[in-house]
Amino acid sequence: MPDLTKLRYEPVQKAAQSSASVLDEAEVDRSVWKAALLAVLTCAFAFGFSLGVRDYFLETKILSFSPTHYMIFIAGSAVGFSVIFFLQSLFLKSFGRLSWMVFLNAVALSVPFYDRFSQSLLLAAVVVYLLLLLAARAGWSELRLLLKVRFFRLCRRVFPKVITVMALFISLVFYIGLQEGKTAAFNKDVFYAYMLNPLEGLLRSIIPDFDFEQTGDEIIADIVTQRLEDSAEAKSLTASVKKQVIEKSVSQTRDQIESFLNIDIDFKKTAGDGLYELFTEQIVKTSGLGGWIVGGSIVLLAFLVLKALGIVFGYTLVFVSFIVFELLIAVDFARIVLESRTREIIIMK
Repeated sequence: MPDLTKLRYEPVQKAAQSSASVLDEAEVDRSVWKAALLAVLTCAFAFGFSLGVRDYFLETKILSFSPTHYMIFIAGSAVGFSVIFFLQSLFLKSFGRLSWMVFLNAVALSVPFYDRFSQSLLLAAVVVYLLLLLAARAGWSELRLLLKVRFFRLCRRVFPKVITVMALFISLVFYIGLQEGKTAAFNKDVFYAYMLNPLEGLLRSIIPDFDFEQTGDEIIADIVTQRLEDSAEAKSLTASVKKQVIEKSVSQTRDQIESFLNIDIDFKKTAGDGLYELFTEQIVKTSGLGGWIVGGSIVLLAFLVLKALGIVFGYTLVFVSFIVFELLIAVDFARIVLESRTREIIIMK
């Protein structure tokens, strides 16, 4: 007579074994070569991004691209690094292995600056590593908490942090370049677009006819004339006397500005050109506490501008990463399976 008990429980035992197998797959990275491939790709893109940023802002001329080609190269490397970095945080199950891969990414970002090795560079590399590790852990831990793979939710957990790291990285290299007198990246167009134009709008609320295209003498003369016209004595002065008063006031104001700033200023230049030259020259010359204040302000401003641009950049990353993710699933690089019939997990075959 057949063992009915065995027949009854054999499917259950097979199901339990299958579940245990999936659980093992959920906790173990089964494809070492695919994990290594992800590491190689992220490091390659990280190296390209770092090399492009260094070459452009520090004017080392290794790649010798045009400004437009530099922007394309840096943006392409940033997209490639961000997308593969995001995917590796989803595909890898071992956080220890993920930590080592992030460490290699931080090393790849630092390699183009090998000739500038110092304690400051080492500290910056450690900070970059910790920030990238935080971004990777955010996606890794979020996926482990979800019952269903929610791709766009995972994107929101990882990409803002990665964009922050890249924006901070570019800002610091940008400032180092300015300190060394490398101002090609910080040209007048950038200065006008991101600093003078917003400032001009603010100043026009106080001085309606203000324009950075005016010379320093013209701006001072307009302000002095307006104050003179608003005074009670203006009506009793003749035109010639007013002219003399204005010229004298302009001369005194120029002397006061140069004395206060302790520098020589060419008031015949337009205000925009004068501020640009003053700004770039003083960054190079300023040292001590003043240098730290100026440097911190520049890094903060550049960081905020890049973060604002990163909002648009983030949508590009989400779109590209979704396409790449679906392609990898389609070619069987990885697959989504059920663990215990309720929870979805991603494994590399």
